[in-house]
Amino acid sequence: MAVLLRGGRSGTAWPRVTRTVVTAAVLDPFSLAEAKAQSRIDLAEEDALLEDYLKAATRRVETDTGMALLTQTVDLTFDGLPQGWGVLDLPIGPVQSITSVTYIDTSAVSQTMASGDRLLSGSRIGLIDTASWPTDIRGFAPVTVRVVAGYTTAALIPADLRMAVRLVFGWLVAHREPDEFDLDVYEGWIRGYRRVLIA
Repeated sequence: MAVLLRGGRSGTAWPRVTRTVVTAAVLDPFSLAEAKAQSRIDLAEEDALLEDYLKAATRRVETDTGMALLTQTVDLTFDGLPQGWGVLDLPIGPVQSITSVTYIDTSAVSQTMASGDRLLSGSRIGLIDTASWPTDIRGFAPVTVRVVAGYTTAALIPADLRMAVRLVFGWLVAHREPDEFDLDVYEGWIRGYRRVLIA
């Protein structure tokens, strides 16, 4: 799934970033048994539908916050790099590790930055003192950062994010046809987790 991340506070936009899931999470924020208990549906014939609702609810929360709820591998494609020793902010979290930073140079050749040149702090990539960001990069979507992100277990997901998933899941179960969603309640659960980067 590729998602174009754009947005920000007070009219300030994030740098344009495309987020593509390479390896999806193998777990869900809560189990099918918990989903069935919440929805009060105990029919085995509904299991596949409830699982779809749970995955859709999880994707909604991840897309709206920029978070990765459970361990997954994601490619973040940027339109550029910082200059000199600047920091590259990643619109995803929590970041477990960086697999690679690759870029397309002006000769259309794919290059990989040396892993020893970069440092990771939270959701930010910086450089060691003797390194600098490449400048010989093409003009459009030249940079891809492969990230392993997400909480390692469902129990580590903050309770309000789990509640946001439950709210969306419950709404999907109760409204199998389109209806008005309670955005105020939902926004209250996710507000503190939005990944807003200032350009």
